[in-house]
Amino acid sequence: MIFKKKLKKKPSADKTNQKLEGGSFRSNTVLDTRCRAITDKYEYQETLGEGKMGKVASARKLKPSYDKRDNPPPHELVALKSAIVKASDMHCVKALRREIDLLKELDHPNVVKGLEAYKSSDRNIHLAFQYCTGGNLYSRFPVDEDGQRVPFHEKDAAPIIYQLLSALSHMHASCICHRDVKFENIMYDSEDTNVINLIDFGAACKFNPGKAMQDPIGTVYTMAREVQMGKYTEKVDLWSVGVITYMMLSLTKPFYGESKYKIVSKIMKGVFRYYSPRWENVSSTAKSFINALIEIDPEKRLSAAQAMNHPWIKEFYPSEEYCIDDEKTLKILHDSIVKYSTYNDFKKIGLIIVAHQMETDHVEIMRKVFDTYDANKNGTISFPDFVTMMGKIQQDYNTDDLREIFHKITMDHTSKAIRYTEFLAMAMGMEPKLVTEDRLWRAFDRIDYEARGTITKEQLKLLMGCDYQYERINELWGEHDFGAGISFEEFVSFFDDFI
Repeated sequence: MIFKKKLKKKPSADKTNQKLEGGSFRSNTVLDTRCRAITDKYEYQETLGEGKMGKVASARKLKPSYDKRDNPPPHELVALKSAIVKASDMHCVKALRREIDLLKELDHPNVVKGLEAYKSSDRNIHLAFQYCTGGNLYSRFPVDEDGQRVPFHEKDAAPIIYQLLSALSHMHASCICHRDVKFENIMYDSEDTNVINLIDFGAACKFNPGKAMQDPIGTVYTMAREVQMGKYTEKVDLWSVGVITYMMLSLTKPFYGESKYKIVSKIMKGVFRYYSPRWENVSSTAKSFINALIEIDPEKRLSAAQAMNHPWIKEFYPSEEYCIDDEKTLKILHDSIVKYSTYNDFKKIGLIIVAHQMETDHVEIMRKVFDTYDANKNGTISFPDFVTMMGKIQQDYNTDDLREIFHKITMDHTSKAIRYTEFLAMAMGMEPKLVTEDRLWRAFDRIDYEARGTITKEQLKLLMGCDYQYERINELWGEHDFGAGISFEEFVSFFDDFI
């Protein structure tokens, strides 16, 4: 007789304290889903560039069918990057997929913001991100009376380089190396601002600290010497910053030649001169800054955080130009943060989505406050930074009081730092008029990504991802008696104190 082994039944999973699946709420603010065709979601406006893998175009998101408003304001323009899938070009799709994943990890005022990613029914990949309308860095060189380009003045170059270093400091702290920092990938937010964004993460990658990268990737004129040697670290991005600074201040390149071979040969030697007469009017501290970045030995080369504290930066872009220490402003911020800590989770979720989609030019003061208290200059406010910030305003706090507030304002309640978008959400009370009905529509549309006209519990679970437990979602749902779904009217009612 053959006896079959009796299989034990697996106990049913107790979801009471089980974490939801998927990415974190922070990464899930960038929608990543499928659609029938991208033209069901976006209306193309103008082609901005084309390449082997597809095109980048400006596009406007279409009004959802459930939006019954008579004349709703049109959605802001986005940049839409599309990869056309071909059997022979799957590496292009993988590159765009990697770019999407990296942008979901980053959250910094000088890193282009990923908004939505779609895989359409024809298997093409599309990434919608912040549309920067101010042109790239090369297009913003000043001109003389004859219309000829001239170098940047140091006081104009230093703020740009500081922002670039701040973005790289945040990226490197997240173990992400850009690997193609160049003029074309530094875009101005708009024509009316000097805020820049680092774009195009197609060459970027995750790195392991202490382990060298090897791929020969980048653009020759800003490529570090060690990339050519096939063994390098994130410090290659700082070499590129040194080259960019050199070019901004002189309109010449440190390594030049009639052919790619000659340029590479000079880069490998690592020797350059300040040969142009234009350098006679440039400070010695600027040359010291460049020398510290275009340094052959990566171990001796400055990190992004070290470069931000270089004397040249401090002289030509002193902290009072980008920090806010005004007592009245800080008091308004304090009150906004304390009030935010009392909000229910659903209201916090809505404000974070609004903040994520907010246009940069509307949050200038908030961004400056964030810069003021980001002590490590890595794009986050740690608990010690938070203690310093709140203590400046109200000195009778004890550490336990502040830890409780800090615990309440972070969505997963375990974070060791506040990220930029979270800070904007909790500081929104400084400018309550920013929370408009149209921006709430956009936030609602992000959560209701299936365009049902209601937010379902399942959609909320997918948004919150691994930061939430099943039971917490159920409690949130039952607490507000949402029933089958949340209508836009119900969604708006959470923000009555703003609009």
